[in-house]
Amino acid sequence: MLLVGRNISAEEAWRWGLVNSVVDDVAAEADRWAATIAGYSPAAVQATKRLAMFSRRTSDAERAEIEVVRALVETHDDYKEGAAAFSGRR
Repeated sequence: MLLVGRNISAEEAWRWGLVNSVVDDVAAEADRWAATIAGYSPAAVQATKRLAMFSRRTSDAERAEIEVVRALVETHDDYKEGAAAFSGRR
């Protein structure tokens, strides 16, 4: 898609898995996504956003950043509560 440089329809993007949904009311859908994300751990959202910027082949500096972010997230109580709930120990 990047090399051909043509526009694709919303329906085609959905079929290819490039978008999560095709909706008529974009603002309402954005509000729903925002409300969902706002319900997540702020530390986890921040870490996810930061780590999403890395490529699959990471440098030593990037690996160090990953470890810093992981340590940051794992120190938060909401991470500990979520991990306990996920494993059924709550």
